[in-house]
Amino acid sequence: MGLLVAATISSAVIAASLTQPRHPALAAPDRPCAVPDLVVPVPTSFSVGVIGDFGDFASTGRVAATMAGWNPSFIVTVGDNGYNPDATSDGAGGFVWNGSLIDRSIGQWFSSYIGNYQGTYGGGPAPGRPSRFFPALGNHDWDGSPGGGVWANLPYRSYFTLPGNERYYTVRAGSVQFFVIDSEPRSPGNGSQYETDGVSASSTQALWLRDHLADSDAPFKIVVFHHPAYTSASRGNTTVMQWPFAEWGASLVLSGHEHFYERLTGPGGIPFVTTGHGGNTLTNAFPNSPFPAVSLVRVGDRFGAVRLDVGPTHLTLTAVGQPSSNPGAPFSTIDQTSVPIAPTLPRSPACAAVPPTTTPGGTGGGSSLVAAATEGADRLGVVP
Repeated sequence: MGLLVAATISSAVIAASLTQPRHPALAAPDRPCAVPDLVVPVPTSFSVGVIGDFGDFASTGRVAATMAGWNPSFIVTVGDNGYNPDATSDGAGGFVWNGSLIDRSIGQWFSSYIGNYQGTYGGGPAPGRPSRFFPALGNHDWDGSPGGGVWANLPYRSYFTLPGNERYYTVRAGSVQFFVIDSEPRSPGNGSQYETDGVSASSTQALWLRDHLADSDAPFKIVVFHHPAYTSASRGNTTVMQWPFAEWGASLVLSGHEHFYERLTGPGGIPFVTTGHGGNTLTNAFPNSPFPAVSLVRVGDRFGAVRLDVGPTHLTLTAVGQPSSNPGAPFSTIDQTSVPIAPTLPRSPACAAVPPTTTPGGTGGGSSLVAAATEGADRLGVVP
C-alpha cells in the first residue's frame, strides 16, 4: 500500500530546523555576465513535464501517455533516463544499455521532444527537430555500457545533443530558468571518471551554478539534479549536494533517485521535490530523517510525474500518480503547491550590457543574451 503523509509543522519549528551557514560566498561582482546556454521560445503561459527514474517499462508508457496529454512545451528529467531495457522486470539484470537500447528507454516515449533525434521511433531520425528534452545525469546514466563512468564514452553523450557542456547547463523559457546539474557523488577522487568539475559546494560546477543563478533575471529559478540533498528514503540525504541553493537564489530544487514522490521544505524555506516515480520499482518506506529539511508530503506506490504550469508571475507544481497495483486506474493529483518567486540578487555589472527586452513567454534576457544563447543552438534545432 502506498503512503501519503502531510505534515503540519509550526513555523517556529521549521525556522529552527532550516538554519544553514552562509557558505560559500555569493558571486563575485567583477565577472562576466552568466547568460543562459539556451533560450527556448514558449507562449506566455505554458507547461513543463518532469519525470525521473524511468525506462522501458509498461509503467513508464502509462506515465508518458499522461504527460503527452498535458501538451508540455518541453520535458525535463531528474536523471536515470534508462536501465536495462532487456530486463524481464523493473531494471533487474544490470544496466547495459547502448545503441538501440537507450532509444527504447527514452526515444520510445519522448522521441518527438529530443533535439537532433537519431533513433527509430516517431518516424526515425530528425536532425532538424527542435530540442525540447532536457535531461539530468543519473547514476545509471553514468554507468551505461560502454562508458565506465567516463563522459567521452557514454551512450548518453552520443545519444543527446544538449546545451552547454551537456553535463550541466541552463535553459531559459519565458519566466522560468532551469539549471540542470550533475550530482554524481562518486565524482570526488575518481580522476577522469564521473563529474570532473566536482560536486562539492565549492566545486567548479557549483560556482558555475552560483554565478548563473545570481545573473538570471527569471522570476522562477529551478535547479535540477538526480541525487536528493534531503530525503526520507532509506539511502538518506546526499550530503555532498547540500549546497546553499536558497541563498544563491533558487526557487525550487527537483531531484529523483528515490523511487517515490516527496516534497520537503529545505534550508532557506524553498521547496525540495523528489519525483523518482517515473516507472521503475517504487519505494514504499520512509525511515530516514531528512533533517535539516522538513518532509511535508510523501507518496509511495504511485507511478507518475510532475507538471509545472508557468505564467509571467506564477508557477504551480502538480504531482500526479497512479496506483502500481491498478494499471487501469486514472492518474490523480497527489500534491500541488505554488513555487515562490526567486529573490533578487546582485548581478554582475557586465549584465548591464545585456539590454532587457521581452522574450517569448516573458520578460528578461535581451538581444545580447539571445545572441549568446543562439551560439551553438543551431545544432540543437532551436532558434531563440
